[in-house]
Amino acid sequence: MGELFAIIGFALGIILSQKIGVSYSKFIQVEEAAVRIYGSLSSLKLIMDKVRPGLGKEAIKNWVKVFLELLEDSKAQNYRLISANKELYDAVSELEQMPGEMATMYTNICQDADLCLSKKVRLTPKAYDTLLQQATILYLLLTAMFIPGFTGLISVLVASYILYGMYHLTEDIDSILGGDYNLVQIDISELKYLAKN
Repeated sequence: MGELFAIIGFALGIILSQKIGVSYSKFIQVEEAAVRIYGSLSSLKLIMDKVRPGLGKEAIKNWVKVFLELLEDSKAQNYRLISANKELYDAVSELEQMPGEMATMYTNICQDADLCLSKKVRLTPKAYDTLLQQATILYLLLTAMFIPGFTGLISVLVASYILYGMYHLTEDIDSILGGDYNLVQIDISELKYLAKN
């Protein structure tokens, strides 16, 4: 019977580790993109304000506000970013008649923003999550039924803590902005600073 639990536990570990790997990779991609957006926006703001004082600050602030609203709202319509992108491009094109340095920065900002918003809505497939959750529950029930006494109780408690803890942690990482349990979130403090200042 011990071999059966070992095989099931190993299979659960593989399924869970795959989800952790994919979710964490997505989480890191979004954090890196947010930092690139901040860096590009800060640079673009300085360049624009050098050419026409105040234009960069206002254009960047408006764009960041829309982007943060979309990023933080899981039910937001991401198409609203198109109009914010157009407004930012209009401000850039006032200063740069032919595409150049600012247009390149604008393009990078739009690409990274689209990456962040697309990762926000692309969660782990429901079938994978359902299989993982059902397999975890089944494993815990079998452990409770077939490992008797105090050892069985400790096994169920430890397995429950580890498996369900990791399951809920991956749910939050997958959502990139805290999920149901608000355990893990990407750091967008720099972008919030740009939106305020």
